[in-house]
Amino acid sequence: QFCMTSIGGQFLASERLGSNVVVRVRW
Repeated sequence: QFCMTSIGGQFLASERLGSNVVVRVRW
């Protein structure tokens, strides 16, 4: 699954690959 949320103008993208969770933060 792919989930993206916006928090106060900050974008947080988290992608779940198997049993690993990758989190990317863009300013």
